[in-house]
Amino acid sequence: MDSLRRIEKLRLARKREIYFPTRRGWLVCLIAFLALIAGSLLVLRQTIVPFLAKTAPIPSEALVLEGWVPDELEPDVRAEFNRGKYALLILTGSDLTKGEPLVEFKNYATMTRSVFLRRGWKESQVIAVPCGRAVRDRTYTSALALKEWLIRHSESGIHSINVMSNGVHSRRTWLLYRKALEGVANVGVIASRDISFDPKHWWRSSDGVRATIDETVAYLYARWIFSP
Repeated sequence: MDSLRRIEKLRLARKREIYFPTRRGWLVCLIAFLALIAGSLLVLRQTIVPFLAKTAPIPSEALVLEGWVPDELEPDVRAEFNRGKYALLILTGSDLTKGEPLVEFKNYATMTRSVFLRRGWKESQVIAVPCGRAVRDRTYTSALALKEWLIRHSESGIHSINVMSNGVHSRRTWLLYRKALEGVANVGVIASRDISFDPKHWWRSSDGVRATIDETVAYLYARWIFSP
């Protein structure tokens, strides 16, 4: 009897009674899971574009505009420039890789400056800061070029900027510019309106779906790359 008790104490497992879902129970669990997924997707559908199209301006001496934004946004840029009482509009951008008639401009920054001057901007107001050829990470490369320009032109007195970017590209732009300009200038962000799709119903157009998915993945990648 004593030996049986000792064996009983040495056991590593013992029998327990548990409840296990029936077929009907599994069906209820599946329905609840699918409802949770559907609800999450609906919430994501309504919140993802406002999250990516971030606007958080700060008092700044200069407004920075990514040179590849559509020409139709020039009135919006002018309105923001006047509202913020900026001293300078700085245009950034990489080299043009196609378009023979545009070859004289060489890069998006210079090309967009030409467009703005034709629309009445003063030459002293608009500065082009191209970043050269950038096969990848064009936004970050543009931000680094701007950093070098600010360091070389410290007499300009620019210690804070607002970077204006196109719609869903804004949050990633803000992240990359803050990283690049750390210790040189404070960075705010302004999301321009996106003329290629309706942000409230982005899933109804191929442009909206493509831009939203691409920017979501790109933003997560940027956060992963620059995480501490």
